[in-house]
Amino acid sequence: MSVNTLIKDGILTNINCPVEIVPVKAKIGEVHYNPGLARDPSGKLFISVRSCITNFKEKYGVIHPLGYENFLHVGILNEDSMQIEGLKLIKGAKDYNGFQWGIEDVRLFWREDGLHGIGVIIPIESGNYNLRLAEILIDYKSGTYALIKDHGRPFGHAEKNWSPSAYENPNFDFIYSPTQIVKDGEVIGEDNDLFIHNGTPLIPFEDGYISIGHAICAIFGERTYAQIALKFDEFGKLVGHSQFFHFNVGWREKLKETIEFASGLVWSKGKEGEELLVGLGVKDELVGICKISVDKLKFECYSDTMWYAWRFDDSPNRVEI
Repeated sequence: MSVNTLIKDGILTNINCPVEIVPVKAKIGEVHYNPGLARDPSGKLFISVRSCITNFKEKYGVIHPLGYENFLHVGILNEDSMQIEGLKLIKGAKDYNGFQWGIEDVRLFWREDGLHGIGVIIPIESGNYNLRLAEILIDYKSGTYALIKDHGRPFGHAEKNWSPSAYENPNFDFIYSPTQIVKDGEVIGEDNDLFIHNGTPLIPFEDGYISIGHAICAIFGERTYAQIALKFDEFGKLVGHSQFFHFNVGWREKLKETIEFASGLVWSKGKEGEELLVGLGVKDELVGICKISVDKLKFECYSDTMWYAWRFDDSPNRVEI
């Protein structure tokens, strides 16, 4: 926190956009969530799904720290029916180091050589877990992926905050935080407390990009995620942000951790710059898709801000947007 930090009440607004729960017909997986989205140059919309099973079996002599195993599924999202077509289990082309429990929370993005993804792997080194990010190239037709790069642990700890741009940008490879970019493996910019975490990749908007991140907060003593739209310039500098909002799909009474996690983002077909198509992980159990008109996002210029005293916007004069 700097001497110029603003302190504001944390108000969470219902953005009033219906979320459609999309069925996932995968042969493997007890739960399916955190969808990634990416559109190829022809307009085809790919969707990735994180599928999990409980697995306490040893691999390389150790057990997964949380007792589960991940599987990557990729299909084509039909935007008219909101159904996933041609869903495939995507396997590693080789036995890559660190992929013994799969790759989790894959964000999709497009490059000249095809469909890319970045997600978390768990290499075991000297008997210790070393969670970090790996980038893969997905061959949907063959149902395989190839490891492009193990991005390591630049901060010396586990994190998965890196967000790529939907299409290649010469100024940065990933956005790491509101004040930092990643270029050629180097994190550039001032340290950030990561009060706002990245969620989706960045897609072109105005003269730069838009993405949806989140803050982790507590309301009525229960942990939840507050979504926030972020505007970046072409160089990866955060220049604006929306109000905090929620989709009202993750909340369940007596649930201590409530998740609505935006993990995929594209423009709706034929509505570039007007309507966002958002992929949501709901309660770490379900895949949700939501359409948001940009007009619902109330942007203000970015400043060094800390939010506290979180609450829902339940004032009698509130206007649902």
